[in-house]
Amino acid sequence: KISVGAGSMCYMIVGGTRGRWEFVVGGSTLAQISSAERQAQKGTIVFSDSALYFLGGKKNCIGHFLDSTTRFYVLQGLRGPRKPLPNVCPDQDRKVEPNVLQAFIPGAAQFRMDVVTESTAWLGEQRKLTILFINLPGCAHPSLDTVQSVMGIVQGICYTFEGALNKLVMDDKGTSIMVAMGLPPLSHQDDPFRGVQVALRIQSELRAINVKSAIGVTTGRVFCGSYGSSDCEEGFQRR
Repeated sequence: KISVGAGSMCYMIVGGTRGRWEFVVGGSTLAQISSAERQAQKGTIVFSDSALYFLGGKKNCIGHFLDSTTRFYVLQGLRGPRKPLPNVCPDQDRKVEPNVLQAFIPGAAQFRMDVVTESTAWLGEQRKLTILFINLPGCAHPSLDTVQSVMGIVQGICYTFEGALNKLVMDDKGTSIMVAMGLPPLSHQDDPFRGVQVALRIQSELRAINVKSAIGVTTGRVFCGSYGSSDCEEGFQRR
């Protein structure tokens, strides 16, 4: 099943601790797709009312509303001739200095990029990791100042205990952050203990700035690898 939303979005570049920055996207459109996804059934494509508006409304679409009480539309096709898509990346050939991009590359990924060869590049592996999932339920649409304050706290504590900030997401469930302990080149026998210490300190410092948090901590064997193509490749951890 696929959910589609449309509307204004905001993006932020936050962090800065030890030269590391995070790019995060937020806005009401994320809430739209989350709501649409909950309504969607297997094998369907569900549009929010805003996404339907940008398609030109029902006159340009084949489908139906889920029911009379919702504003979600099950899309089955489009009417009329298909127009060619415009070029949405006019600056795709613009060169960016490597040192600018390096500030957004996770430390574990940068380590691999520095040490691997062509024959061993991006091999997956099983590692014992301690993962922290930090949810901020009251921060579904936080201000830039709040996100920057939260990220400063999380980065500072995470890096003090030699962990890695893996992911930052903003959606209708709030702001969520994932931290990993044990990624290369920083792995320790006491990573589970470090993870608990990180969780306690983060929650304490977030409470001091009136930000509520719910933090889960787990330890286990995790497959660490990459996915994508040579043009766009990302890393992931999967238990």
